[in-house]
Amino acid sequence: MSKYKTSLANNEVDMQELEKFWVEKATWSKERFSWFYKDNGYGNPSTSILYVDTENSVIGCASYFSRSFHIGTNDLIAGINCDALVDNAHRTLGPALLIIKALLKSFPAKESFLLGFPNKKSKPLFQRCGYKEIGKYYRWSKVLRFDKKLKKVIKSNILSKVASIVINFGLMLINGEFIFKISHKSGEYTLEKYRGNSLLGNKYSNSLDDIDNFGGRDDNYVLWRYSRHADKLNYDIYSIQKSGTEIGYLVSAIEGDTVVIHDISPLPVEDFKFVLMKFTSIARRLNVDTISIGFFGSKNRQIALRKLNFVRRESRSVIFYSENDALINKLLNEDRWYLMNGDVDL
Repeated sequence: MSKYKTSLANNEVDMQELEKFWVEKATWSKERFSWFYKDNGYGNPSTSILYVDTENSVIGCASYFSRSFHIGTNDLIAGINCDALVDNAHRTLGPALLIIKALLKSFPAKESFLLGFPNKKSKPLFQRCGYKEIGKYYRWSKVLRFDKKLKKVIKSNILSKVASIVINFGLMLINGEFIFKISHKSGEYTLEKYRGNSLLGNKYSNSLDDIDNFGGRDDNYVLWRYSRHADKLNYDIYSIQKSGTEIGYLVSAIEGDTVVIHDISPLPVEDFKFVLMKFTSIARRLNVDTISIGFFGSKNRQIALRKLNFVRRESRSVIFYSENDALINKLLNEDRWYLMNGDVDL
């Protein structure tokens, strides 16, 4: 007989024990815990919790939260797996499988799907529970300036400065930034920071009629996801305008010497490319060394990233669980997806 038991967190006592577990084992703040377990517009997260059979202290858990996905021509409420954690003293195959299977029982798998982004150690656990891999999500990065690296190599401040100017301008030429700046396209696109909590309110923040992708973001979800309690980052949300008309948004945050693009609302490939070029100019004014962006989806957008001299870095698996055969066949098509950094890092 197993010495472990599972249940869904569904009362105040469960939530108190769960909060204690997270604060102690994962260094979550109480503010983040409260933010995460509040309604994000589609309901509260569901969490399976693990106990030792004779005790009441939480020793493990796994969660999913709900959000809308644009799948082809339909909007579907799906779940995002997150926060699967087992105490080190109980980190064996049996307990981990128990909490994942308990969570699956609470999900309407015939009607929708659960999406996950496991690390290498946890991926086999999810696959044993019936998850299928769609493909690999990659982080892409582009160097904007070599000032700090050159200072380490060239001891003379004057020579280092001169070399930086030459190399950094060379990067602008290679990246096509200089040509873009003097072209009519540069004036066609603008990025302006949102003030307060106003955000779009138009359907294209969720999906565009001429983009056949699996993704999309609801406005309320975006505001919840990038609120100040989500993590320790300070997010900036930009309105993307093309020829004076708002076509979407971009979310970024500075992390050390890098500005990370966490989200761009679904855009056609050409707009996607020119918005990245426009944001590169903003990044230079922010005095960062590198731009980073995470993306999973169509080859055309990956080609656009390569043409803009973004280099593909580390990867992460994208997996899903569903019991709907027709939906499974759709979701296995990697080229139809549109996921970004903000989708996978909760």
